[in-house]
Amino acid sequence: MSMEPWLRPLFLKYTRGIEGLFNADFNYNKLQFMFYKPILLGSWGKTLLNFEAGKNFDTVPLALQNIIPGNQSYGIVPNTFAQLNYYEFVADTYSTLHIEHHFNGKILSYIPLIKKLKLREVAFIRGAYGSLSDASKNINVDNLKYSAPDQQVYYEYGFGIENIGFGNIRIFRVDFNWRGNYLDRPDVSKFGIKAGFQFGF
Repeated sequence: MSMEPWLRPLFLKYTRGIEGLFNADFNYNKLQFMFYKPILLGSWGKTLLNFEAGKNFDTVPLALQNIIPGNQSYGIVPNTFAQLNYYEFVADTYSTLHIEHHFNGKILSYIPLIKKLKLREVAFIRGAYGSLSDASKNINVDNLKYSAPDQQVYYEYGFGIENIGFGNIRIFRVDFNWRGNYLDRPDVSKFGIKAGFQFGF
């Protein structure tokens, strides 16, 4: 069974664009690297690490650029940033890190009334850093001003409650997310709640 790129232990991808081939408009070279690692911590649960880095070696328009993935929906989407707007950060060169720890009920099990619900807690932090060349900014001629998280590492953090449900069907999860910085940008969301279904095998 194949796995999504963000679930593969190690993933390296090289993309070569050749102008004129299959109606391609640009010559470009792109390299992407992804690393996924679960770390088991005994009775304290497990930590999931997702690291990604990539680089465009040529000037390309937005459609071929690296977008730091935002999530403006109400659902939980893996390997995205819950408090980022779509296309808020665009980068020629970028790196992202997602750290998520599942306590497997270690903390909530000490609360008598909550213990009976069999809820489990999750804590997470996400970060992104990158740069965007002036040439890449200028090739996009529309009125949007694209920028990269190059002043400092963009980060967000939060916690979630998983294993929500009844009986043996406990596939619901709710996350509470906070945006850590770049708070002076227009139309940003400092806090958000996401929900979704989570299956474990």
